Amino acid sequence: MVVGDYAWPWYHEACASAFEENGCDVYRFSWFDDFKYWKEGDTYTEPLYKSFLHRLQYRFQFGPNIYQISSRLIRQSKRTKPDVIWFYNVHLIGRRTLKKLRKALPDTIFVQYSNDDPFSKKGTTFLWRKFLSSIPLFDIHFVYRMKNVEDFKSYGIEKSFLLRAYFIKDEDFPVPAERIPEDFNCDVVFAGHYEDDGRIEMLESICKSGYKLNLFGGGWNRALNKLDKDSPLLALFL
Repeated sequence: MVVGDYAWPWYHEACASAFEENGCDVYRFSWFDDFKYWKEGDTYTEPLYKSFLHRLQYRFQFGPNIYQISSRLIRQSKRTKPDVIWFYNVHLIGRRTLKKLRKALPDTIFVQYSNDDPFSKKGTTFLWRKFLSSIPLFDIHFVYRMKNVEDFKSYGIEKSFLLRAYFIKDEDFPVPAERIPEDFNCDVVFAGHYEDDGRIEMLESICKSGYKLNLFGGGWNRALNKLDKDSPLLALFL
């Protein structure tokens, strides 16, 4: 069972599909539809919340939708009895739910993987508080960066392993230069979402140095209030 948001196809779905390609039967457990939806024709910028209440529940990890998701996860796990439950970037499932799962499925291996940094001090501790309190309840931890191996050791966890970044071979492959559309020709590409961690200042520095920058990813409109009217990045957002 692969558990997570399933908003972006290159995360949870790619992981689930890779397991299937290696001969595993996979049950997908998603809560995307419990909170969000895609605007028609849009699948690669940023999904929308169904309502302000849904946004609040997702942000504070509390409310009727969170309770329903936890209950559904327990119920469907008991029914499918997976050999492994793989939690991918999961911060909505709390310690109480994991304890119930472990009691109901004593032979199941509980694995977690996050490509984000749950131990970051850049304002994300609140986001990962449920995960941090549940660390001992997992059998194996996979991490995206070596730094987190040491972070887990500070929690007394020895079974944490580096899981390298991957690409999807059917979508990510070299394209001959003559086939690249003119709009994509540039000196530097930044592909990723916006965070207020200094990246906007670094990208502005690249542009001001005379390099042509292409920007891809979601949430960049949130950076508009950090840009002045003469910023070279402004045209990339409009």
